[in-house]
Amino acid sequence: PIIGSSIVSETLAHEILRLSGNVQRYCMNIWRQLETSKDDIIKRNVMSIESDIKFLTRYTSVLDVNSYCRRRRYENVSIKVTTNELLKDSPLFTYKNTNVLFCILGGDFETKVIIDSYKVILENMIINSTYWLSKFNIKKPTFTINFISSERTIEIYDNGVGIDETVSQTLFEPFKTNKPLEEGRGMGLYIVKSLLEEFGANISLSSDLNEYNNVYKFVVKFPGE
Repeated sequence: PIIGSSIVSETLAHEILRLSGNVQRYCMNIWRQLETSKDDIIKRNVMSIESDIKFLTRYTSVLDVNSYCRRRRYENVSIKVTTNELLKDSPLFTYKNTNVLFCILGGDFETKVIIDSYKVILENMIINSTYWLSKFNIKKPTFTINFISSERTIEIYDNGVGIDETVSQTLFEPFKTNKPLEEGRGMGLYIVKSLLEEFGANISLSSDLNEYNNVYKFVVKFPGE
């Protein structure tokens, strides 16, 4: 428990600093745009502020173990419909000057999840994806979620360069990343794996290769009915 708390605290410290910086930039943008009254830009910045505050709240709640446990509510949902609702108009698909397209495929199926945890899982996957799509200046960057109802799985991938071989075997372990220290601590996928395990799901890398000859596809397997 002590080690686990230390890992969460380290992650929270990093996320609080990152999100606080984002909030400050959004506010500066709002004040600049108020001078020219461009309502659409103001709206986007306000949405970004709201999204980051909610994201930060969910992360912070993990520290309060007793409160977090009391708030956990398992719900039986249509996973594709729920995913689409959670990600609709999400500002996370924009990173710096990169706007990422969101593609949702396949058929729906019902499964039991913790909604707040599932939202954090999706947001972590998007943040990681948009970072690398922007980093490599990928043309027509696209984030895809494919639902395979017959196997009760979802595939999550983008059209980027894929997973670097140096981290592909340790990707779900804590503090494993090839991002610069100031941009990531290697905790995102570890948290995704841990949260999925709360409702009996698991995540792995598919052996499928992309055009860069790298593995690139995450497979989330949900428990049987």
